Amino acid sequence: MRIDPSFKMPANRKISKGGSRLTLIRASGVERFEDAQSLYNSRRWHGAIYLAGYAIECLLKCAAGQRTGTVYLDSMLETHKLDILMPASGLLPELKTVGLFTIWSTFSQRWDTSLRYTCNLFRDKDGRLFFQQITQLYEWLWLRTR
Repeated sequence: MRIDPSFKMPANRKISKGGSRLTLIRASGVERFEDAQSLYNSRRWHGAIYLAGYAIECLLKCAAGQRTGTVYLDSMLETHKLDILMPASGLLPELKTVGLFTIWSTFSQRWDTSLRYTCNLFRDKDGRLFFQQITQLYEWLWLRTR
């Protein structure tokens, strides 16, 4: 792969902390889930699970913002910690009533950003099953953040 030598990464963040638009965060989550599905279809379980989890993180941030009626992500929610994002979203009680709490518990115990620094933790059957469970959470969150 050739990299354009004129390409430069932005030197500084152009928005202040807490300045990300929730619509952009949601769109990023949707795109990351589409990327995760491509990896899943290629039997790349680890990458699929990491990106699907990141997509859930994005949707939780969006739900938290929608709950408070804000347009921009609150700086307190610029975190990857699911134990902060889920309560902030206000969706935990509903999650329990729709039968997804066990899946949420498993997901929140097994997924975190450290997965990006590891390889092949998820094998065939386990990887497929875990991704399918994450998909159920994603679809449920996606419907609640439209």
